[in-house]
Amino acid sequence: MFIYLYTYLIFSKIGFVTFNNEVKGIGDGTQQEVKINGNNLNDAEFIRNFGQKSVDIIKKPIKDTFDSLLKHLYSIEENGQTALGPAVLFAVNLLNSAALGSKIILCTDGIANIGISAIEGVHQPEDLDKLDAFYKEVGKQAKEKVILTYFNFRESLYLLLLLKGKNQRFQFFLT
Repeated sequence: MFIYLYTYLIFSKIGFVTFNNEVKGIGDGTQQEVKINGNNLNDAEFIRNFGQKSVDIIKKPIKDTFDSLLKHLYSIEENGQTALGPAVLFAVNLLNSAALGSKIILCTDGIANIGISAIEGVHQPEDLDKLDAFYKEVGKQAKEKVILTYFNFRESLYLLLLLKGKNQRFQFFLT
């Protein structure tokens, strides 16, 4: 997919956001990365503001950043927890002023188990309602943007059941 982006969308701006027990805004790979960690992973307002203030991490088109992005892509390792909710919220707000039709392609190997919207261990109806409200809010913030998300199988089924019948701006793909 990355080669496709370089080949067919050479003038598009592409950036990475990685996440485990922290969220890293790598951006286009040419700027200093930004991080969200610790208690800030549970602070939706902080994450929103930080995302909106971090727009400068994606400045250049992929034709100028391909090598740097590829280096970052190959350095990603799976480890630790999965701060999925904070990563999605950060990415949506990072693209808040981006062109209509901007995309977030989200890939994960784990269950959201740290930070806001942690799914693991949620069983009570009121906690499910909080998760529902979080994803509804992120959908609202995404406005007209297209958000493509890739989840692992177990989490995809859970989120599909959770959001069934809701008017969300997410498309779920089972991997």
